[in-house]
Amino acid sequence: MFWRYQMIVAFPIPEQRGDTVFERVYALAAWINAALGEDPLAELDGAVFFDGEAAGFAILTDSYLDAYAAIRPLIELHGPTTGYRVGYRDLGEHGYAQRERLPISPLYEAPGTEPAHDSSPVEAEWTYQLVFQFPWRNDPALERFDQLVALENRLEAILDGGVLGEVDGHDSGSGEFNIFIHTDAPGPVFEQLRAQLEMVAPRAYRVGFRKFNEDRYTVLWPKELSTFDVV
Repeated sequence: MFWRYQMIVAFPIPEQRGDTVFERVYALAAWINAALGEDPLAELDGAVFFDGEAAGFAILTDSYLDAYAAIRPLIELHGPTTGYRVGYRDLGEHGYAQRERLPISPLYEAPGTEPAHDSSPVEAEWTYQLVFQFPWRNDPALERFDQLVALENRLEAILDGGVLGEVDGHDSGSGEFNIFIHTDAPGPVFEQLRAQLEMVAPRAYRVGFRKFNEDRYTVLWPKELSTFDVV
């Protein structure tokens, strides 16, 4: 499909915590890609880029105003808080292959809500609780328990640094074993960790998430599951 415009969203990389900003941009791009889906309005154009001063992504669309209006809530909810810039290129008759040579017209610039060079430690305040739920029964030999605790430890190691999320322990009983994760991006985190879940319980697990200020969980997996609860 031929698109008329390429829209670029870029976030400045601060001197401190640059890795954190990049990881949040990566997670944001995954959110936007999932939200666009088969939407004929726009599509994500390639992978996240990094040019030394900024990290971001591009979107192909026929209406950069409509596309920006569609993704702006996701940017402001899940994006880094160091501000961002939005611009666009008119591909016109030049086509996609010549896009890098075309000038970028500014569309919008949002100031950051925190100092770009703040080096003080920041305590994460996550938006969602993500839950990986496995069937559970009492096992006198504790073999299954040990497997799931080992899984929890692997997930914690993968998320080491707490950029996309952090493991918040587990509980077991009432026929289920739950591993809890705090995150701002439950969908991307699930996809990142999914292979580990499949190794322990191939297709025999459930995944749901909720906002911390809400009680109701949203189902992530399996898709045909109608409700998700933690007993």
